[in-house]
Amino acid sequence: MTSAQQSSPQAIVERSLQAQSRLDVEGMFAEMAPDFTIVFPAAPGGPREVTGLETVREFFTNVTRHMTPTFALTHLAVHPLADDPERVVAEFAAKGAMVDGQPYENSYLALVTVRDGKIQRWIEYFNPEPVELALAALQAAQRPS
Repeated sequence: MTSAQQSSPQAIVERSLQAQSRLDVEGMFAEMAPDFTIVFPAAPGGPREVTGLETVREFFTNVTRHMTPTFALTHLAVHPLADDPERVVAEFAAKGAMVDGQPYENSYLALVTVRDGKIQRWIEYFNPEPVELALAALQAAQRPS
């Protein structure tokens, strides 16, 4: 792969997603700009938008604490947009388990903006039902008996 290919928006997003598949928060954030923003238009029970690298890092650190090492991306494809060289569409799927044993499986679609070699904005759509089930299982596990 040439240097230009390694620094393409497509390659940058693929590296970030591969790190996510390993639950490697630092690897994900190596690809993100300091003013990075992530948007979850369909997120149940959580923030719809998180801005700033440190705030987003804290958010993802909390999320990954609830996943087991069985978590992985089972599908990953990143497509450039023909009319906008700074944007790509990423489609991916995840499968694994929460720390309480609850299975987790979901599919995602993200519109990602990359500028100056760093991810600036990530708008992520996913099926909210698996997230709602996982949140309910975690809340039930944390309630005193």
